[in-house]
Amino acid sequence: MTSRIERACITTLVVLVRPAGATAQQLHPVDVYVAMQQAHELYRTGKPEDAATAFARLTEHAAWDGKFWFEYGVILRQLGQRREAAAAWEKTYALGFTPRPELAILIAELHARLGEKEQALTWLETGLAHFLADRQRLQRDSAFLAYHGEPRFARISGMAKTKGLTRTAGWQLDVDFLVMEAKRLHASFDREAFSAAFAQAARTLRARIARLTDAEIFMEMRKLLALLKDGHSNVHPDPNAPRLPVDLYFFRDGLFVVDGSGEGEPLIASRVVAIGGKSVDSLLRGLAAYTPKDNGMQVRWLAPNALTLPIALHALGAAPDSTQATFTVQRDNQPAQIVTLHTVKDRPAMRKLRPPRESTDTVPLYLQKINRGAAAINEEAVYYWFAPLPSADAVYFQFNQIVPMQSESIQQFASRLQRALREGNAKNLIVDVRHNNGGDSFLFAPLLRVIIWFEQDDADHRIYYIMGRNTFSAAQNFTTEVEQKTNAILVGEPSSSRPNFTGEEWMFKLPYSQTTANVSFRYNQRSDWLDDRVWIPPHVPVELTSDDYFRNRDPALEAVLELIRRNAKGPER
Repeated sequence: MTSRIERACITTLVVLVRPAGATAQQLHPVDVYVAMQQAHELYRTGKPEDAATAFARLTEHAAWDGKFWFEYGVILRQLGQRREAAAAWEKTYALGFTPRPELAILIAELHARLGEKEQALTWLETGLAHFLADRQRLQRDSAFLAYHGEPRFARISGMAKTKGLTRTAGWQLDVDFLVMEAKRLHASFDREAFSAAFAQAARTLRARIARLTDAEIFMEMRKLLALLKDGHSNVHPDPNAPRLPVDLYFFRDGLFVVDGSGEGEPLIASRVVAIGGKSVDSLLRGLAAYTPKDNGMQVRWLAPNALTLPIALHALGAAPDSTQATFTVQRDNQPAQIVTLHTVKDRPAMRKLRPPRESTDTVPLYLQKINRGAAAINEEAVYYWFAPLPSADAVYFQFNQIVPMQSESIQQFASRLQRALREGNAKNLIVDVRHNNGGDSFLFAPLLRVIIWFEQDDADHRIYYIMGRNTFSAAQNFTTEVEQKTNAILVGEPSSSRPNFTGEEWMFKLPYSQTTANVSFRYNQRSDWLDDRVWIPPHVPVELTSDDYFRNRDPALEAVLELIRRNAKGPER
């Protein structure tokens, strides 16, 4: 069913594409493009009035282009012509240019500042209907302060009355809000938020709240969102919450302590046999129910951090409270020992494997640029870099995050990488995304183009792509594109996302507890719509062992170098 605003916009669209006749002097098609460049230059050089005139003329001759209407509206708003700006953006909305939820809010703000409450609230409802992710920002928007007493605005913005609520009623309100946002936002085609299982789990949690501690409610809400079956929807622990003083990692031969402080420092390089008397395998199975996930690799990636949170261990029956836990550990062939660890403050979760702390050997390439507490030592994190490997006639390129660096944009880096590949005449490009857990999928195109160019530039060029359990979200999209558009040989572990997955994160606060949560609101389809794989598997499976790690070996890169050596002898691709 279309809304009143959508029906009006459809009518506007019909008028826009109807030939205007001879009411305006027609421009040559090329002159339209030239006029657009001139309009942008006028705006850039601080001449908004002239730019507005130029864009007005453009909308006469290319009324079907929403980009012109949007930019015209931007200039009109800057000039204080709010009504005219709203009209221009309503035409933009009709043409589907720029994200409609955001555009609807911009239009609502203009109407609100014009004193047109009905139009403002109607456009806010339109934005909400188009899956506006951050509805709570409307509560902070100065344009809508006068509406805070309006029940209609409260419904739109998610404003809830919490004053005077009992603890039980307050947490029940949070559960209801979480369910409401899941139904409103979750973008899965299977609509898990409307499933009988999700509804029953929410009712059961609501009924149990009076008997649960706050920490237990938190874990049960995580369990509830895990039923949405995607790796982004989540209820987030306080990043400053006390943790046990160890960092853990799952290797092929088990769960090991890879770093520690205080009570945890003597345990480095020990294998964790059990926690709270429960085997690691049973804990891993139990955590799956509380972990947002696209697949099992994501559980393997995230579980080590969860096992350092006593609230998670308590939910699994492996810790008596939220302050301590008992570890059974074993080192080398020595007898197992039982150690009680107590929580410490200011110990952030380890999301990426770092180099062994006390290493006398050369750190392998894949760990060399993983910053250890970069913010604390005022260093810029290294998100992308490359180095030549002359002995393999190769260039090694590590892509750690799809986020621009202050020192060099992704576009600039891609140009520099392409020059190095061209001038160095390397025959092999090694792409390593093992540490890449995402970022902005709109930013990786320049690097994808370089990879495709490299392969097509010479029949002897080969691409080797190292991936793993940290390859997630936007990095999954990058991986899917590489798999589809190149003949890259994939090495390592399966990825932590699906080729097609529900994603995106926009945090919101639950009204009573102020717990941070998010519900995934976009469907990412980079592969065929029938591609239902739970992950992209490697052609050459390689999993790190604890011995590899502590001895600074990289079996994945070793496998790539062996492939290069064999291919150099002339085997078929």
